[in-house]
Amino acid sequence: MIPKFVRTLLTSSGRTPYTIDWPTVEVPPPITVDLARASIGPLALGDHINAALVLGQPDEYVRHDGHGCGLYYRKWGFQIEFDDSRQFNFACFLVSPDPADRDRPTDYRPVAIKGKQPLTRDTHEPDIRSAFGKPSDESKDAAGNLITYRENGLILDFTFSPEGNLVEFTFARD
Repeated sequence: MIPKFVRTLLTSSGRTPYTIDWPTVEVPPPITVDLARASIGPLALGDHINAALVLGQPDEYVRHDGHGCGLYYRKWGFQIEFDDSRQFNFACFLVSPDPADRDRPTDYRPVAIKGKQPLTRDTHEPDIRSAFGKPSDESKDAAGNLITYRENGLILDFTFSPEGNLVEFTFARD
């Protein structure tokens, strides 16, 4: 690990990824979404970016013009976002290919949610409605359908393809 002072110098401009010296992890730790804890595996919403070290070097580190950063673990099918204080505030799981985004190389994996059925490419809208009840909001257009739930201080978004397959699941603080 790089000493804190040196890391600050290297990464403060945004040109050098904060994760520059993180280890490469070949097998991800178990990633289960726990809605009661507002967490994915070992990382809870509000945790500092250093808590993501157990996930290892991301496939891509993206700095958002001084407004936080994203760690993209495409090989495991998810991305996590951090605010400008480097606090974990958003997670997106790519469950199946998005017809509009075929160029993104991603390994699509089922998403385990504690106390619920796993989310897979075979998950459809009725499955989500059965598991979560009546949505808080929903919208439909040519690109597909978005169903939103608000529970336990979280926003849960489920995006479906026009064919009805679950494409992605995101969660963040409400």
